[in-house]
Amino acid sequence: MTSVLKFLKLDFYTFKSQYLSMIGSLSIILFIFIVMLDSSFALLCCTAAWFAVLLISSIFVIQEKNSLERLYSSISIKCNQVVLGRYLFIYCNYFMLFFMSCIVYFLLSLFQGNALTWDDMVLAFSLSFASFNLIIGMQVPMYFWMGYTKSRFGAIIPYMAVLALMMLPSFLMGIDVIELVGRLQNVLMGGGVLVSLVVLYISYRLSVIAYRKYREGENVRNVCG
Repeated sequence: MTSVLKFLKLDFYTFKSQYLSMIGSLSIILFIFIVMLDSSFALLCCTAAWFAVLLISSIFVIQEKNSLERLYSSISIKCNQVVLGRYLFIYCNYFMLFFMSCIVYFLLSLFQGNALTWDDMVLAFSLSFASFNLIIGMQVPMYFWMGYTKSRFGAIIPYMAVLALMMLPSFLMGIDVIELVGRLQNVLMGGGVLVSLVVLYISYRLSVIAYRKYREGENVRNVCG
């Protein structure tokens, strides 16, 4: 576990130059959605989750651009430790952005008179966490398998799939998605988290297998746990 935490710390150090632009960009997006579009808190958090996916993929860009694979090999970090550390990094960033969304929404709601309830927060978390997991669950194994450059076009597919999943009921059947979410609130709260955990486990196992093959393909002979 010590090696995993060391790798997590290394990822944060590698990514630290990106945080200022990430927080600034997200703040602008959240402000636009809240003030100009009067969006629901659940939709706001889903948007932040999709934004987080875009930014978090940058860690794979940095890894590839700076040939950090050699560094990982030189400090004898096992494959499963690299993968677990990277997932921890990804989800730490997700939770950071989720709580940032809560703070921004709460502060602006004070001026607009909109109350943020506990149920709103739970529903928003369930939906954003589920959509985040569905996208990340498909993207991350691709990145570990082929690297960012070779998989960047394929990584668009999860975005389109999740977007279609959310929007098709409205276009094809005339269903108001926001109204449907409100009626199925209790189901979505529990189901969103359950689906997220299942997707996360499968994604992690696939990423370990993919990263082992990637290391072998790159002729990096390290002991893979």
